[in-house]
Amino acid sequence: MAITHVGSAASLPAGGSTNADITHGLTISEGDRVVIYLNIDADVTITPDQTWDTSSEDVVTGQSAKQAIFTKLAGASEPSTYGFDLSASTQSGTIIKVFSSATDTEIDAAINWHVQLANSNDLVCGAADGEVISDNAVSVIFGGKDGGATAEDYTTADNSYTGVTGGAGGHITGAAHRIYTTGTTFSGDITLETADSDDGRLDKVYSGHVSFIETAGGSSSALPLINAYYG
Repeated sequence: MAITHVGSAASLPAGGSTNADITHGLTISEGDRVVIYLNIDADVTITPDQTWDTSSEDVVTGQSAKQAIFTKLAGASEPSTYGFDLSASTQSGTIIKVFSSATDTEIDAAINWHVQLANSNDLVCGAADGEVISDNAVSVIFGGKDGGATAEDYTTADNSYTGVTGGAGGHITGAAHRIYTTGTTFSGDITLETADSDDGRLDKVYSGHVSFIETAGGSSSALPLINAYYG
């Protein structure tokens, strides 16, 4: 059994809008795991145009920001654009990542929020020490800042995380992932780094972590767990 990365895409508009839609340009097959992260500049109501298996929202204490994660197993026909209406016009950043597993398997998902609120030029994304990532699993880290920048495209990540996606816009938003054949106990942070000359924007960073485990023909019934800590 093996999990593979189908692809990633980001929508990082500079202005405000009443939606956080993302047009992804990816080829998504039935049974793929779709995960979408929203970084929003206000505590607004999010109304998706799809039915999602698992979702979780977190209002970032001390910042005028909300982050949300939506995941689902893809059906026979997935749209080219996933829509997320917002109850008020505001800035946002949206990232999609898609993974597939081997024949006759599905990927079950669990969302774990690990929020840290500390200034950083890069996206230093936190996950709680001691969190167990299982064999044949993928770990996806998302990070956001409550602000934009003229240039901040993320290109690399540490701790062998790849698939770095994201950058500047109305809200600075990024993501990376790592596929584990052999599981591990998570420790420390994952840093998404920018190669831009301004070395990013020094601002508060908050983050979420999602892990997916490959199973034989299961369905996604795991409930989201919310863990918050502040640095």
